[in-house]
Amino acid sequence: MIPTLNTDLNVSRLMLINKQGANAPEPVMPYANGQCAYTLNFRDQKISGLHGVKELLGYSDEEFSFNAITDFIHPVDITNFNRLMYAIVDYTTQTFILPELVLNVTFRIRKKDGDYIKVLRQTSIYYNDADSQMISHYNILTDISFMQCSNRVEWKFDAPHFDQHKFKMYVNQSYQKIFSMRELEILSLINKGFTSHAIAAKLFLSKHTIDTHRRKMLQKTGCVNAIELLEFYRLNVL
Repeated sequence: MIPTLNTDLNVSRLMLINKQGANAPEPVMPYANGQCAYTLNFRDQKISGLHGVKELLGYSDEEFSFNAITDFIHPVDITNFNRLMYAIVDYTTQTFILPELVLNVTFRIRKKDGDYIKVLRQTSIYYNDADSQMISHYNILTDISFMQCSNRVEWKFDAPHFDQHKFKMYVNQSYQKIFSMRELEILSLINKGFTSHAIAAKLFLSKHTIDTHRRKMLQKTGCVNAIELLEFYRLNVL
């Protein structure tokens, strides 16, 4: 699950929530070693207010650009990261809970020297327009590579009047697309405690075929074993 860090206690204090107007000043936020911060502006498609990016990732302000930032995310993580972002956009658009939204998501990001580190990205709205459409959001990246945690993309989403069940429906719809119908069928049986031999017998398939499906699902999700795969399934698909 998402690691609990001291930064969790500071999110509401560090982030400027729901400011309106395109001329709002850039936030000046403190950051610790192993952290960086920046603002993403969707209207102008720019990144601004960078703090500590050079020290943490090695990129200059020019290199850490709006269009390049997703290229730095690990290729195994980017699909699941994007699907989660789509689910969040759909949910917030339908429920209008942008003020005080806080998203925590973990993924691997490539440093300029080519090495990948696992980071926790904490995101909150910087300001939106009069129609509650998001203009920009503020982000804090924290290096959590020192922690014994999974490589898969994980998330925690908090907002006023947050409906966990409803949001899971949006996530479910997005993540189901990464699995085939057969894979979802196999996942459901794994979740019920069936072994590969039992699944093969029930579906009239060979154990080799079931094992092949399991390997492909691990690759798709970035999980390393069946336990992590089940956690991913229960969090994002069930």
